[in-house]
Amino acid sequence: MSTSSAITHMERIKEGIWDIHEGVTSGEKQTASSQDNIMAGTLPKYKYVNNLKQRYLLQQAFERILRENAGKSDFVRTVVTEEQYHADKASEDLRFFGIDANQVQPLPATEAMTAFFAETAGRDPRLLLAIHYIIEGSNNGAMFIAKAVKKAYGLEGTEGTRHLQPYGTAIRDKWKAFGESFNSLDIDEKLMEEMIRTGRQTFHHMNAVGVASYALPETDS
Repeated sequence: MSTSSAITHMERIKEGIWDIHEGVTSGEKQTASSQDNIMAGTLPKYKYVNNLKQRYLLQQAFERILRENAGKSDFVRTVVTEEQYHADKASEDLRFFGIDANQVQPLPATEAMTAFFAETAGRDPRLLLAIHYIIEGSNNGAMFIAKAVKKAYGLEGTEGTRHLQPYGTAIRDKWKAFGESFNSLDIDEKLMEEMIRTGRQTFHHMNAVGVASYALPETDS
């Protein structure tokens, strides 16, 4: 059931976070400029790897919470499928760059975002889907980032970029299936407002992690 006869749940969340999404991806602070450098092929590899380390930790932490709550929430079970867990792909990418994922240490911004995951689950497990919507949705644009990364660093196939292209060419079909499941949920106006708020907080945390990871010196890569 939709919160509006005119738009779906997915469209409603997209509208609710659009301004902050555009701020993060098209000009706000350092994260945006670094993303632009990725697409231009000028981002130093060590910055890409430093960011990948933190992405791995976040993916691992979030997926652990998703699994824990799948047994508690019909909402989570309805939308989340096994193939939507991608931490192993980020771990493989780290291994490609010669890094043991088990040795990666979180930055303060990463710890703050991990705490945000736990707090959100404790408040209402259904709100985890707003975070999941953003993480899964990012795979659409990440396909283009993967192409730029491979060209910039001379990578082949999925080398060092598996976490950016977890579904390969099937991304459109996977996102469509995600949307159908998400839109089938019974979300009332109050819950939708909370989901939008959670989505906006997610972007703030993601931006903070990006800024912190890109600011690390090369010796930390």
